[in-house]
Amino acid sequence: MRIERLRLLDVPFTPWKNAAGHSRELCTWPRGAGIDAFACRIAVATIAQDNPFSVFPGVLRQIMLLSGAGVRLRGGVSHDLVEPLTPFVFDGGLAVHAQVIAGATQEFNLLVRRGKADADLSVWREAAQGTLSRHGLLMAWDGDWRINLPGAAHEPLSHGNVLIWHDASPGNVLRAEPRAAGEGALIVVQVQ
Repeated sequence: MRIERLRLLDVPFTPWKNAAGHSRELCTWPRGAGIDAFACRIAVATIAQDNPFSVFPGVLRQIMLLSGAGVRLRGGVSHDLVEPLTPFVFDGGLAVHAQVIAGATQEFNLLVRRGKADADLSVWREAAQGTLSRHGLLMAWDGDWRINLPGAAHEPLSHGNVLIWHDASPGNVLRAEPRAAGEGALIVVQVQ
């Protein structure tokens, strides 16, 4: 199993597929896959003004508000993304327009190409454990976390830091707990 660590703020911005905005791409599977070749892609987008989303036919999209007042999604879906750390799932092939509610926002994006991968996005708010998927990502959003997984025993993970694993063996276990009970949010993506 390979493990990567990075800080969200160190990841450079890249333009969206439609060039209407930008995001920080955290990872893709297969590694290094381009915008039209990924099975799974994880990024954090900044939405500073009203913009259309890029259209991804054949892709299931999960989006989650990280910071800011949120956005109204209109067009192919009608949803107000205003509740932080609550995933919303929709068809990435739909034409969707984002209307900023009050100033810039940050959104966590998980894109999964149908038939190429399966992925689960969840938010842990207390100590938890689970079996590792083949690939995955952890991002501490609130609080500091202690992470235990093969190759990263008692690994500290603080706000905005990311831990990515590749090629985990079947049966490996992930354990995570906030350093302060009742404080924290850990974004967990498991990819098969």
